[in-house]
Amino acid sequence: MELDTRSDFFDIAKPIAIIGVSRNTSKFSNYVYSDLLRKGFTVTPVNPHTTSINNNTCYTKIAELPKHIDRIIILTNNKYTDSLIHEAANYGIKYIWIQQGCETKDSESIANTYSIHIITQSCVCMYAKPVQGIHAFHRGILKLFGTYKK
Repeated sequence: MELDTRSDFFDIAKPIAIIGVSRNTSKFSNYVYSDLLRKGFTVTPVNPHTTSINNNTCYTKIAELPKHIDRIIILTNNKYTDSLIHEAANYGIKYIWIQQGCETKDSESIANTYSIHIITQSCVCMYAKPVQGIHAFHRGILKLFGTYKK
């Protein structure tokens, strides 16, 4: 299942958990986490190897997340993605964004089995508004060539 648009995933009033946030501030997952916080989103990090990211509480698994979180972004190696979808479904997560490159050939069908709204093959940074910098440029190029997904 898909949301009506990718932008619908980023309802500012809805908290988001990011699975795979790195402690290393130079990693893309940490950039996404920090960027969403700067944009005013309520974002919760998940990393099995730490309880703190950028001085914020970090959960080690999806099952530890506060119950009010119903959407996650997966930013891990794709060898973990499908098991994370199962874990998310068992926890009651309804919306999953799998960062492009993190999906597997089975990710969408697994999510559909659980009636999870899923977004794949898109970069989070091109949809969480305001879109700025290189991501705005990339978004513009995709729109120009007609390959931007709403």
